[in-house]
Amino acid sequence: MREIQYEIVKEIAVLSTGDSGYTKEINLISWNGKEPKKKPKTKER
Repeated sequence: MREIQYEIVKEIAVLSTGDSGYTKEINLISWNGKEPKKKPKTKER
């Protein structure tokens, strides 16, 4: 199985922050060396 690689090219904005520390962000991400795409993401800080 091929390994999936990604690179966050640019952090565009934090859309919201929850009480538990999670943030909802939108970033420009390149998957497997291809053209970057905008992708919303939720992550814990």
